[in-house]
Amino acid sequence: MTKYKHLSLEEREQLFCLNEQGKSLREIGRLLGRSDTTLSRELKKI
Repeated sequence: MTKYKHLSLEEREQLFCLNEQGKSLREIGRLLGRSDTTLSRELKKI
């Protein structure tokens, strides 16, 4: 079974910064090695 790993503070900062720059969630996901769904959920929290 796969263990889930929370986004680190650094990953969250990168997510918000890249999102503000207009990068797509798919692009950001590739850069961070995370699913675009995971990133979408994180952005919905704010």
